[in-house]
Amino acid sequence: MKKMKLSMKLLLSFLLMIFLITQIFMFGYVGMLRLNQITDKMYDDFIATVSDQAVLQVALDNKILSDHYFGIITTVFIIVVFISVVAGIIIVSYLSGIISKPITALSNIIQKASMNNDTVDAVEELEVLERFRGDGNEISKLITHFDEFRSYKNAMEAEVEKQNRKLLEQSHWYMSILDATPLPITVTDLDMNWSFVNKAVEDFLDMKREDMIGLPCSNLNAPICNTDDCSIACVKRGLKQAFFTRRGSSYQVDIEILEDMKGETAGYIEVVQDVTLVETLAKQKAEAESQAKSRFLATMSHEIRTPMNAVIGMTTIGKLADDFQKKNDAFDKIEVASKHLLAIINDILDFSKIESGKFELSNTCFDFEKMLQKVADIINLRVDERRQKFYVNICNKIPRLLVGDDQRLSQVITNLLANAVKFTPEEGTIRLEAQLIAEENGVCHIQISVEDTGIGIVGGQKERLFKAFEQAESGTSRAYGGTGLGLPISKHIIDLMGGDIWMESEPGKGTKFTIAVSLERGTDEKKRKLDENVNWDNVRIFVVDDEPEIREFFTVVSEELGIFCTVSANAEEALEILEENDDYSIYFIDWKLPGLNGCELARLIQDKAGQNSIVIIFSSIDWSVIEDEAREAKVDKFLPKPLFPSVIYDIINECMGKENDANQGFSSDYTDDFSGFKILLVEDIEINREIVQSLLEPTGLTLEYAENGVYAVDMFTAAAGNYDMILMDLQMPEMDGYEATLKIRALDVPNAKTVPIVAMTANVFLEDIEKCLEVGMNGHMGKPINIDELFNQVRRYYLLLRQLNHGQKLS
Repeated sequence: MKKMKLSMKLLLSFLLMIFLITQIFMFGYVGMLRLNQITDKMYDDFIATVSDQAVLQVALDNKILSDHYFGIITTVFIIVVFISVVAGIIIVSYLSGIISKPITALSNIIQKASMNNDTVDAVEELEVLERFRGDGNEISKLITHFDEFRSYKNAMEAEVEKQNRKLLEQSHWYMSILDATPLPITVTDLDMNWSFVNKAVEDFLDMKREDMIGLPCSNLNAPICNTDDCSIACVKRGLKQAFFTRRGSSYQVDIEILEDMKGETAGYIEVVQDVTLVETLAKQKAEAESQAKSRFLATMSHEIRTPMNAVIGMTTIGKLADDFQKKNDAFDKIEVASKHLLAIINDILDFSKIESGKFELSNTCFDFEKMLQKVADIINLRVDERRQKFYVNICNKIPRLLVGDDQRLSQVITNLLANAVKFTPEEGTIRLEAQLIAEENGVCHIQISVEDTGIGIVGGQKERLFKAFEQAESGTSRAYGGTGLGLPISKHIIDLMGGDIWMESEPGKGTKFTIAVSLERGTDEKKRKLDENVNWDNVRIFVVDDEPEIREFFTVVSEELGIFCTVSANAEEALEILEENDDYSIYFIDWKLPGLNGCELARLIQDKAGQNSIVIIFSSIDWSVIEDEAREAKVDKFLPKPLFPSVIYDIINECMGKENDANQGFSSDYTDDFSGFKILLVEDIEINREIVQSLLEPTGLTLEYAENGVYAVDMFTAAAGNYDMILMDLQMPEMDGYEATLKIRALDVPNAKTVPIVAMTANVFLEDIEKCLEVGMNGHMGKPINIDELFNQVRRYYLLLRQLNHGQKLS
């Protein structure tokens, strides 16, 4: 490259030198020529004046010599000029090669680029430019700038092509959408010439699209323009709807204005709708909904009358029965039927709230595992009746405390489990599993699944399961019972939680429902701690169960606790193991075992181990069924199935603690003693007062009554606050519970501001509960009265009162 720069400079210097020499010779030659002209004139004048021949001869010789030298000079000048011209031509030709060719090549490439020709056509020009690229001179710089321009141009062309392709794809996508639309859609310009029609228009008018584009609407043989109310007429009159009839059907044309980017009218869009078809479909839909509601009402009538018949029938049987056992049996069946009837009423109320848009969630911090335990307790009786296997598997990564509406979540899980029990044959299997999928910023993404080995669901029936008034098939309600509201309500609850619910099923093989919810991690979570006074390295547990899932469950729990665990599948195998080593602290034995049952095995172990070990029986069978047999076998404790990790954890910690009451698990005969506790019951219905009195009488408390809010305020004032608790109904004559509570709180008597007031009412909607708290009540209980809930409320405030009387700090 340096040589190229040097040669160009030398060539330019040489050309300049030739030019200067040529100029000097030209000026010299012109001067010599002029001098020669002057000399000739002087010679002619001299000859004319001199007559001496000798002098003339000398002058002639000088003239000849002068002409000779002038000729030589002329020849030299001609040679120099020739050489200069030739050199100039050569140099110009060379410079043309190094200057003209690249410029010409650049020009040709630019011309071809402007014509969008492929660069393959400019191979020769590119080769020319390649020889001059990077020399550092002006030509090289020009080529470099051109390369940059060409790269930028190529990038811009690629981007333009990309955007054009994207626009083309979007255009094709929109065209596909419009073509897939069953309604005829057209777009016209300002003159009402059609610029676009979708496929439905082709089918509607039986014409090809290309024959319609560009023609005015009035020139087409289309019924849309055969009346005075055609699109053109409507637009002219400023209307947005046109109507016409064709083949006995009525059509409506909706006309909308299309605006450009400046907001000015650019055209019109028309949508044709078959009014007759819409009315027909609406009528069919209304008839289908009416039929569905009629079937639903028939189903509801059946579902409500069935438990009502049981209640009435068993009441009659109970009255007529002389045998105490028969009366108890009748009462038990009345209780079951009543709870079933209550569940139906709750479903109807929930669905009513959903329909009116008043169904809301209430988020609180709750114990996730305990929530599932309560669900399992509810479903266990049904599982036991059908001799089904019920397994619960909870991922140990799920936090113990979560924030959400645990009541509604448990309602959904209970409904899914109830369906699984209902549609699973006897001896079938049901599994409840909870897995932590992920946790992000304190939000836990949890999946809860209920899987059964039941009848399954056919694919076409799956779509109807989450719709109101629908069931998988009309015969399902007759064969299995049910209102068909459970799944729609469940789906609505999960939707409100921002989650999802779906199902997988195969006819004859079972169904799996999965719930996906996101719940915040609870705060102030207390970690379980083992008793530090126990040497847990020496604690060994022995598990006997014929189910592999149960044995695996105990293995996992014991590993988490760091406790040694041995498992066995049956009593015979367990006895063989114990023959070699019986140094175990706790025995967990399933009551239902092949061969020897759990109580028989427990008796053998207790006879051998004596008081050194603790035997715990677990079973899905109700404790009352096996209580006598278990006590005879000296069983220490009983656990109901399904088993939960926290229950196993707590009972091991309890059994190995210092204060170990071996028979603590059998303290079912304990009755609360609320002596000295005085309650004012505000209730206008006598039978409700009688129920509360019957439930609370055995506890030793004092119960007084007020028939409405007016009496309640007067009695509280007269007693000078001498009531420890008030159970307040809401709907009463003269003064309701809300107003009575406000008046009591406003009284200037002792205890008026602090006396616990708990609503006991059939108003169980969320807004009712919130209103109770707003007027100053401390809690809420729904009717029908749940004895456990009633006792829990009374027990809570009774213990608080005792703590206050003893000067203890309230917790």
